[in-house]
Amino acid sequence: MLFFKLLNLMFGYLHIKISGKFPERLLNILSQNDIRLWNIKKINEVYFAIIKISDFKKLRHFVFVTKTKVKIIKKSGLPFLVYRYRARYGILIGIVVFIAMMIILNIFVWDIKVQGNTTISKQEIVSILEKNGVKTPIVKKNIDVSKLELSLKQENNIIIWTQIKIEGVILLVEIGEGKTPPKIEEIVYPSNIVSDVDGIISDIKVYSGAQMVQKGDVVYKGKLLVSGIVDAKEKESGMIFPSKATIYAITDKHLSITRNYLFNEKQQTGKYYSRYSLQFFNFSVKLYLGNKDKFTDFEKDSYIKPLTIFSYETPFALKQEITREQTQSEFKLSYELAKIICDTQFIERERILLADEDVIKRDVSYIEDENGITCNGDYKISKKIGITQNIMN
Repeated sequence: MLFFKLLNLMFGYLHIKISGKFPERLLNILSQNDIRLWNIKKINEVYFAIIKISDFKKLRHFVFVTKTKVKIIKKSGLPFLVYRYRARYGILIGIVVFIAMMIILNIFVWDIKVQGNTTISKQEIVSILEKNGVKTPIVKKNIDVSKLELSLKQENNIIIWTQIKIEGVILLVEIGEGKTPPKIEEIVYPSNIVSDVDGIISDIKVYSGAQMVQKGDVVYKGKLLVSGIVDAKEKESGMIFPSKATIYAITDKHLSITRNYLFNEKQQTGKYYSRYSLQFFNFSVKLYLGNKDKFTDFEKDSYIKPLTIFSYETPFALKQEITREQTQSEFKLSYELAKIICDTQFIERERILLADEDVIKRDVSYIEDENGITCNGDYKISKKIGITQNIMN
């Protein structure tokens, strides 16, 4: 696609306006005679389109037959640019060299884009392509699309369909994912269940194995809760089982946050400078000298703008990096404001750290000293406990 755009750019094209009683008739005749128009738009009863210079020269007869009017509204492309700058040889040579370079670069695929993947990462797809000889940059004619599509489905059984196509200098890989194939059941070994926290047992249901604790018992981390070795009085002597149980315990949790009265805030001074670099996919060329930053305290923002030629997008982009100077200012909070900030930050921490917890009891207290205020939270939490340990290990 980019290749044809560059060819049109090199040989030139015209933006035209078609009007008259029956402009649609002219469009149909041109289509029947292999005269290509593109970017056709209709505004009121007037059509606007783009046509090659060579095709425009063939229009006179068809315009006369259909009694329509065709007017050139804009001229684009290298021939018109050459004519405009015909006395400036340096500019013309630079333009010709640049377009030639673009055509040469368009022979290769420089980047791989993956769409439709949710569970499979882009890196997994790229790794499969690399095994099949596709590693950027690669000449387009060396890419066997059918073979790659087959290899992707064979090497990853989650992929149920794939479509690969070359768009400009990008290899676009579109995939569809199915359900993850069922896992082969692992061999279940005899096991115990031990506590992974300190707490008080609030509920226990044993499905397999010997229950070693009761509701209300105090347990500590590593204590045996359910044994895979069953007592001979209950089962045959020497029987061992994989332990299965659902166990809940009440445990303690503590959260704390401190808000100092004194704090530093960064403010921008209004001074800044910009640096530019030319990017070509993963390659970058600096358009400035030196790497040393001019400010001691600063923040940076980056902006990337794709480069276009006569509205045609190229694989190049201009990156602007803006560095802004900052200074630090010291402020002192009052007790009331410090407490409000401390409360707000503490509630947010609770929301994040206790989102999946079943909180039974919550006690919040404050401690003030000369430096600031500390908010403490103590909680009683009911949670599922127990980890499995193989007896055979």
